[in-house]
Amino acid sequence: MYKWFCVNKLSLNIAKTNYILFGRYTHQQDVAIINNVTIQRVQATTFLGVLINESLNWKNHFNMVKSKLSKVASVIYKVSHCNDHSSMHTWGTLYCSLFLPHLMYCCEIWGNMYVTNIQCIILIHKRVIRLIHGANRWDHTNNLFYKYRILKFNDIVNNNNNIFIWYSATSIIVRGASHHITI
Repeated sequence: MYKWFCVNKLSLNIAKTNYILFGRYTHQQDVAIINNVTIQRVQATTFLGVLINESLNWKNHFNMVKSKLSKVASVIYKVSHCNDHSSMHTWGTLYCSLFLPHLMYCCEIWGNMYVTNIQCIILIHKRVIRLIHGANRWDHTNNLFYKYRILKFNDIVNNNNNIFIWYSATSIIVRGASHHITI
């Protein structure tokens, strides 16, 4: 492997390199060595901001997202007690910049977990919507989501899945039809 990197003029930071085995038989003690350096085996690793574990069940990533969303919810809670709710544009910017990116990033992958797992994310989402709009703790959020045109978490996941499917289908069609087009 090291020779392949050298031939292709690529560099590999061996200190940051690790490997993971996927599947049932992860108890095996395989060893990876590159340039006489043993590569560390891990049970979970981060790839492009998504935590992947050896059983591919997304629990590690889900817990990370839940932790980040809880921290953002507490920041929004503190800000909501300092300011009035007169400027909805400011609150919308706060929601879209601090909360929504964590909720949306790769939710096509991890957002289709069991409802019991996703329920705490849905509750955090509802809590933030109530805080942003100055609603009471026990108020229903359906009207708030509808009034301010905010998608619920399940709708965000479904929307991103549909966009992914549409892009996949249209790129296949474009690739398949490209040999019919001549310029």
